[in-house]
Amino acid sequence: MRLKKLLNREGAAMVVLLETAKLSGVEMDGFCKCIGGYEGVYADSRGRSAGVAILWKEEIRVEIISSTAHHLDVKVMGLFGEHKWRLKGFCGWADSEQNHLSWQLLRDIQEFSSLPWLVAGDFNQILFGEEKKRGVPRSQRKMEEFREALDDCGLKDIGCEGQPFTWCNKREGHEIYMRDLIVL
Repeated sequence: MRLKKLLNREGAAMVVLLETAKLSGVEMDGFCKCIGGYEGVYADSRGRSAGVAILWKEEIRVEIISSTAHHLDVKVMGLFGEHKWRLKGFCGWADSEQNHLSWQLLRDIQEFSSLPWLVAGDFNQILFGEEKKRGVPRSQRKMEEFREALDDCGLKDIGCEGQPFTWCNKREGHEIYMRDLIVL
């Protein structure tokens, strides 16, 4: 199993998995057991899209704050000393006409706690046009709405190292590349 090898090689203390709707609850339980050394929680999804899972090493304490098919919000203790913070796995609505639901969900879950938070996931939107290669350009208005939602929540893109794009639709001859965000 490639993920198990990657986790062992990198020594990841926590990992966020997206699009888990492709696995049933029983399959997710089996997946966590197969990896070994990790506990996990997942948000039930509706249908065959969305879904979020968070896995963590057994010595870390995690408390679920809230969840929907599009997010999983947990309080983390025992990682980085005794500091408490929140981790959100986020999977935005895929239909750009429903982006407003994603941004409202971000604003709503931001209000649950005053702890520092990190959001990792797929927002199904980009901040700027250069974060996408090929395909139909994104609407300037939609990108601005996304930037406003992040600003309203006090979130900033922390960037990434390595490849400029983190996602590809894998349609040979019609590939579209985009960059996903991690925001703090």
